[in-house]
Amino acid sequence: MENSKLIALIKTFDSGKMRAFSDFVSSPYYNKRRDLVVYFEHLKKLAKKGFPKNSLVRERLFKAVCPDNDYEEKAFNHLSSQLLKLLEKFICQQKFEDDGVQAECYLLDYYLSHQLDKHFTFAHRSATSTLAGVPNSEKNKYHQMTQLADLADRHFASKKIRRFSESLQSASDNLDIYYLSKKLKYLCEMLDWQTGFTKNYEPRLLEEVKTHLKQTDYSRIPFIQIYSTLLFILSEEESRTANFQKFKTLLFANTEEFEHWDLKELYYFGINFCIVQFRIGNKESAVDLMDLYQTGIEKAVLLENGAISPWTFKNVVKLGLGLKRLDWTKQFIEQYGNLLPPEFQEDSISFNLAQVYYFQRDFENALICLNKAHFNDIYYNMDAKAMLARIYSETEEFEALDSLLSSFYIYLKRRSDIPKNAKLPYFNFIKILQVMQKGAGFFDRDSLRQKIATTKSLNAKSWLLSRLNS
Repeated sequence: MENSKLIALIKTFDSGKMRAFSDFVSSPYYNKRRDLVVYFEHLKKLAKKGFPKNSLVRERLFKAVCPDNDYEEKAFNHLSSQLLKLLEKFICQQKFEDDGVQAECYLLDYYLSHQLDKHFTFAHRSATSTLAGVPNSEKNKYHQMTQLADLADRHFASKKIRRFSESLQSASDNLDIYYLSKKLKYLCEMLDWQTGFTKNYEPRLLEEVKTHLKQTDYSRIPFIQIYSTLLFILSEEESRTANFQKFKTLLFANTEEFEHWDLKELYYFGINFCIVQFRIGNKESAVDLMDLYQTGIEKAVLLENGAISPWTFKNVVKLGLGLKRLDWTKQFIEQYGNLLPPEFQEDSISFNLAQVYYFQRDFENALICLNKAHFNDIYYNMDAKAMLARIYSETEEFEALDSLLSSFYIYLKRRSDIPKNAKLPYFNFIKILQVMQKGAGFFDRDSLRQKIATTKSLNAKSWLLSRLNS
């Protein structure tokens, strides 16, 4: 029962939702079964205690709801199924009530169908006023503006007055904006997908949409403006650099105009674009990448429930060191380390501080950082061992290095939970570094240099080349 859909759904409810559903399940309009009320109130008490071990045994739950009945599997399953359906209906009802003026649109349709003109006029005016205060970033705003205008046009048409209807024009204009917003987002997602995968979508109406965008001014609608820029980045290579700078400017200037999820997607598009550009040789994109990371973290766009991902944290540190912003990088670790998930804080802070010290050639402090953490995360563990190997090599601690490389190799061999493609760069690193440890008389430098350069999956490739050339 612990892993059931019912319990999993209840675990997503905060105290406010719990109270609201208590009212919902007790309402005879939605539920006439007393046993479902009792069942939920019992689960609610268990939820407050964190669902203690053995509290979700089926027989015990059934007894709490039906103390006078013997346990029946079929009856219990039906009880749980009915409560789950009520929970789902409650979620839909809440979403419906929170969805702008969607409820008012249904009410207006009813008034219109029953020719209640005064009711319609007052309700339409109220809904229009409410929607005017909704931010343009709300995904359904223009859709609901279209609905309101369409209802107003139907009301106008029912009067049989033969003159220009402003509502008809408004309905058409708002539908265009709603459609274009959705179409742009879908086109951008399709084109972005095609950059990394072989199976392509069919971005229908792409050229027609681009032609329309070039002929029409949408500067008053940031969502369309920024996705238009994104579309041209993805589809027109010759103007990609200029359009990306425009994209970045629009993104930073219109943070408040987007819902968090859309904003996060846009930031990650920019981040991924910069990473690709850097890999193909555009080193200037590193500055843009840092701007995106820095702004996204400062504005909490790249945070998940107030926490920063250890991988984002690691990428920012690596980028800061690459740009030689040492003071800023150390300050970043100190400022944002406490926002890492608790289970990653020790590993992440220790490893990334070690990176800073290593970059400064302060091997003593780098070793202190590496040795004081447990590195329970396998990816941090592998990176920490690789850094330790580089330190031993540079400080000519060859016995320690030989021992480390041997134990590192065994560690990789034994860890079946690490994907093969994740192990491969480290296996190759170990093998090449072991060859280099034999000394110049035991290997061909040119052959090894060629091997390093052509090995695709290889950790610390640049460092290995530099060591070979030193």
